[in-house]
Amino acid sequence: HPGYSKILTSTGGFVLQAESETVGSNIKLVQQQPTEDPKSLWKVNPSKTKEGFSYFEMKSAYGPNIALNKPTTMSSEAYGGPASRGVDGNNHNSWVANGCFHTYINTQPDNREWWQVDLGSYQPIELVRVYPRTDCCTDRLEIEIQLLSNTGALLHKCGVNETFTETDTFKDFSCRHYNASKVRIVNKEHEFFHLCEVEVYKYENSGSG
Repeated sequence: HPGYSKILTSTGGFVLQAESETVGSNIKLVQQQPTEDPKSLWKVNPSKTKEGFSYFEMKSAYGPNIALNKPTTMSSEAYGGPASRGVDGNNHNSWVANGCFHTYINTQPDNREWWQVDLGSYQPIELVRVYPRTDCCTDRLEIEIQLLSNTGALLHKCGVNETFTETDTFKDFSCRHYNASKVRIVNKEHEFFHLCEVEVYKYENSGSG
């Protein structure tokens, strides 16, 4: 309805989902609502309370997907699923949509299949969003998200032993704006490894909105 907009909000200042009304330069939270696929990511700072509502100064928390079409590598390629599919912008969760990468199974006891994107420079990474297949085989996944230096040294882990169900169209992993130039995802299962898209968002504080 006129004068209202949907924003993201949660505890700790990051927006998850809410309906809001703009009041001057502030945001008045009106009603929280669930959302299936939040794409606009914001950070809010509480400023005052009036008439039972909380008012917020709204600031942009994330910029665009900085992994889109960046160079990718992976441990192996199987069934015509190249690493580049992980950042091609096609986040459809089905193999037949030709948007998922696919590896072989690594049979060595101490080795695991992995996929990696090179961001080209150090970036303050806030969020990694992962789109699994939902048409098959989510039980093959137990992933670890690693932030790496430009030489491949491990700097930080955003998720460890993360699993999926066939109803998970995507999952978000907070990286707390650690600076890194590469993102690697390791499948800790001795299984084929496939994901349909990986999005990487960096922290951006652009001031009041």
